[in-house]
Amino acid sequence: MKFTSNLISRITDWLGERAWPRLIVSSRADEQTPVSTRERVIVFTVAYVIAVSSWLMVNLDREFNLELEIPITTASISSDKALISPVPAFVTVGVSGEGWKLLNLYNNPPQLPLNLEQSQINMFEQVRALLGSNQDVNVTKVQPSILNVQLDERIERRIPVDLRMDLNIRRQYAMIGDIRVSPDSVTISGARSKVEGFSVWPTRVVTLEGVRESIDMLVELEQPTPVVHLNTGQVRVEAEIVEFTEGEARVPVAVSGAPEGRQVTFTPSSVAVRYAVPIEEYALAQDEVPFRVYVPYSQITRDTTGLVSPVIEITSDVLNIRFRSIQPRSVSYFVIISDN
Repeated sequence: MKFTSNLISRITDWLGERAWPRLIVSSRADEQTPVSTRERVIVFTVAYVIAVSSWLMVNLDREFNLELEIPITTASISSDKALISPVPAFVTVGVSGEGWKLLNLYNNPPQLPLNLEQSQINMFEQVRALLGSNQDVNVTKVQPSILNVQLDERIERRIPVDLRMDLNIRRQYAMIGDIRVSPDSVTISGARSKVEGFSVWPTRVVTLEGVRESIDMLVELEQPTPVVHLNTGQVRVEAEIVEFTEGEARVPVAVSGAPEGRQVTFTPSSVAVRYAVPIEEYALAQDEVPFRVYVPYSQITRDTTGLVSPVIEITSDVLNIRFRSIQPRSVSYFVIISDN
């Protein structure tokens, strides 16, 4: 209040020394006033400030009731213990007192440190002790008035990351290999009763449409609850995506597992195998036959129709071949029994 009185006194002195004399001279003269518009605005503003300040001086001397939120800080919790349920971030406090005191308290609310070693905390007493230095301020209510603290053994677990990605690759493009997630697992810590309920930790859902380039991106993990902690908040997701083209190879049909003295002839003797391969590998695929086509002899012994369906096996470890179709799908056969 003393500061406000001094401020008003300084403003009044300034008006008396500079602004008011010029306004008085202007009113007595019959010619244009030398007082500028800027000075008129300043005088009006200062007068308004004086009026507001005077109102505050008169009214803030009265007693008021105020409700405010005081932030809570946690302290003194054992390293081998963890909270089962979170502690509220604020406590709602009702206070009464002189307006000037409450204004300062409202603008600069103190923090309330809590010792969580107790299972039950009297919040009313904690707040009253915190505000005890302000003897002119009375605490009328605290919400919550009692805080129950639940602790459990603190544990850590390493669990896999569950990538939730809806990936739509553009036609004629495909992914080589698998999607790589790094790290592929995260460390989760907190109360045993909370942590043991998790077997995987999900990422946020990522939707990619019409993809035709390799993927290298950071994906956010789902945020944990306040009482559960993760050692990281994101993972890197990588995938190689390339453009494919189609090729065709003529492959002879062979028999596998035939006993000694048995020979099998197929009609047709070869089939057309259609496949997809990355454009960069197409020339190499044309230089070799990356497939084996055969019919197991056991299939022939069980057959009663005279037609069997060949098995297709990709033999190349270098090419990223994708089998598409075989023509014809079935072949006929003749079994030749040798006398020797």
